[in-house]
Amino acid sequence: MIKADFFSKRPPLTLFEEWQIKNGLNRFLRPKDVAIKERLDNLHYKNAKHILDFGCADGVWLERILRSTKSAGVGVDIAVDLIKVAIDRKDRRGVYYDSGKTWPVKDNSIDFCFSFDVFEHLRNRQAEIDKLSRSIKKGGKILIFTLNPNNKFTFDWLFESFGSDWLYKRADHLKSRFVSPQNLAMELEKNDFKDISFELYPGPLNLILDVFCYAYLKIIEKIFHNKSNWILDLNSRYIRFIYRLNLKFDKMVNAKGYSNGYFLWAEKK
Repeated sequence: MIKADFFSKRPPLTLFEEWQIKNGLNRFLRPKDVAIKERLDNLHYKNAKHILDFGCADGVWLERILRSTKSAGVGVDIAVDLIKVAIDRKDRRGVYYDSGKTWPVKDNSIDFCFSFDVFEHLRNRQAEIDKLSRSIKKGGKILIFTLNPNNKFTFDWLFESFGSDWLYKRADHLKSRFVSPQNLAMELEKNDFKDISFELYPGPLNLILDVFCYAYLKIIEKIFHNKSNWILDLNSRYIRFIYRLNLKFDKMVNAKGYSNGYFLWAEKK
């Protein structure tokens, strides 16, 4: 994977973590939250006894998901400082491990694995897929979100068009590590996964909305701090509504193979 200290120094952008964890998957900060919730539901994630978050950062997504289940959860990441944040979080339900040197997950122990915004960083993707394949039980499922190399009409593409790689560097994105959904599907199939499907997401409108949400919620966070629950609840309803409207346009762009990223899911043979 990437250098262990990169995201310790540049953690993923996130907001209102306590509110997110408290509300689990019942409230949304941004359109991508809605998209993730829908795909988790389609894969019946609540039936899993043991859930793995591969590349968990400080554990916000695992904690959100565990709030909606009776499952046990494990999060792994190589960013030591972020793992410490996850471990020190009050009332956490997940168990967290630094996976930089040794793989802490037992073979055939996981019913459901998810990995969001991780695969585009992997230096040796095959080695990481091997670990996941060993850890997931027969019949277990995996859900991945990663970036699409065919990323026309996205912010990365826009900066790239002007000859700048600033956005790539800010997030440690090397386009040479991006993998198409077709190629990732073949790699998983070679590692005993079946029933592999993918869906491109997001197109430009939901991507713009995602960035816009972060900007105005950041302002709200600074002004209202922890007294903004009613604003966040209103925002959640707005996001749920506008997300579906945006999908109608975005799907026309996605139909041409363009997107910022994609979801891919599969079952272990």
